[in-house]
This record gives sequence, structure tokens and C-alpha cells, in this order.
Amino acid sequence: MNTIKIKYIGDANIRLLDDLRWDPENNHLQDVPLPMAATLLTYPRPGEFALADGEDAEAVRAAIDEFISQIPSKTHSEMEE
Repeated sequence: MNTIKIKYIGDANIRLLDDLRWDPENNHLQDVPLPMAATLLTYPRPGEFALADGEDAEAVRAAIDEFISQIPSKTHSEMEE
């Protein structure tokens, strides 16, 4: 799973983010890369974006969890070095 269809459900009629545009013309839907989808669904304002109808929430959650597990983690002391 490389991309996830994300629907913009916020208040603005048009939402621009990087090279993506959610607007009435595309029914506020965009195929978004997995890392960006993980961010949009949780931060900065939860509730602004949602999975599009037809996306398998369990599969998306598993893909996001797998992606996050591959991010190297550092301890606090390692980050201060």
C-alpha cells in the first residue's frame, strides 16, 4: 500500500497542501502517499481529513503502523548529542 485515498472534510472549499489540491472538482479526494496520510489523519488538526469511502480502515491502520515501526527511534540522550 503506497497511497491512500484521503477526503478533505474541513471547512474550506479548497485545501492546498504541497502539490495536492482538494476541491469540489475532485470531490475533495486525493491519493496521498502513506507517510503523508499518516500525518493528515492525526496531525495537526484531527478531523480535517478522513479516509475516503471504500478504503479498508484496518489495512490502512496496519500499513501506517508498519511504516511507523520502521522509523528509527532515538533515546533522549542520543538526540542531545
